[in-house]
Amino acid sequence: MWCMLAAPLISGNDLRKMSKETTDVLTNTDVIAVNQDKLGIQGFKYAVKDSVEIWFKPLSGNNWAVCFLNRTSTSKKIDFNWKLENVNDEFSGRKLNAVKSGYKIKNLWSKNETGTTSETLKITIPSHDIQMFRLN
Repeated sequence: MWCMLAAPLISGNDLRKMSKETTDVLTNTDVIAVNQDKLGIQGFKYAVKDSVEIWFKPLSGNNWAVCFLNRTSTSKKIDFNWKLENVNDEFSGRKLNAVKSGYKIKNLWSKNETGTTSETLKITIPSHDIQMFRLN
């Protein structure tokens, strides 16, 4: 979540003894790029659906970052229809209109393209986990 909030990356652990998973999270260049986007705009909580928080962050080049944060102790299935959502960042004045503009979706953890906003995003988020995407 630190990258969605445009917060500095501060690691409170011994860097010499990090697990591979921790290293992968803290050195993911795609996630760091979201954090360091030149607009410098903080993301915002867009909605909570079935105990899953949905956060958006406007990025330069009319791109967006989005993450789905599962705060529960069970896996959650998400069906997110981009065309039915009205994403409006009042602070930056940016709007995400998936009906008017199509976006390619990239999973920032797997680094794979996962479709476009013309299709409903269908994902399962494990307990206490997050899925993060970049819309280009």
